Amino acid sequence: MAGSTIVRDTIILDKKAREQIEELENERNQIEDKLKAEAALLKKQYDVEVKKRLKEVKNDYENEIKEREIKELETYNKTLKMIEKEYEAHQEEWVEAIYKACIDPKE
Repeated sequence: MAGSTIVRDTIILDKKAREQIEELENERNQIEDKLKAEAALLKKQYDVEVKKRLKEVKNDYENEIKEREIKELETYNKTLKMIEKEYEAHQEEWVEAIYKACIDPKE
């Protein structure tokens, strides 16, 4: 009878061990699923933040370009006005000098 008790105890221990192993495997699978879901969520959040940051940087650059364009246009207009004033002040003199240089280069 002692032998049958050992066999029965071994079978019971084996069954308990297999049940514990199955529970652990289920728990591991649940953890893996949670990790996959968390990784997907983190990737999505990262993608959203990257897109947001890229949009901010793009807007900053566009604003900077607009400001520089306005400044360059102001500088251009100032320079153009100075050239126009210079031309108006010396127009006759320059035309005369060009005329003399072309018509009578000896003078």
